[in-house]
Amino acid sequence: MATRTSDGDDDANATDFSNEKNMMRFVRKDRWLSVDIAGYRVLRCNWVTSLLASVITWGFIAWSLIDETRATTTLGDW
Repeated sequence: MATRTSDGDDDANATDFSNEKNMMRFVRKDRWLSVDIAGYRVLRCNWVTSLLASVITWGFIAWSLIDETRATTTLGDW
């Protein structure tokens, strides 16, 4: 018996992203990192977006530590 999802699609048509084959339909193979150890999923991620997020986060942290006065003033205005 098929049930409906919140967007009106049947279960049979909903994409299961826990299945790596389904995921690969939406992510470029050269940007997908999957690591398995002894048959267990250890890591699944888009390494490009993870790297970009890390660079932005660490850049913000560095700016806050290097220029504390201006960072505090600027963040206080937000």
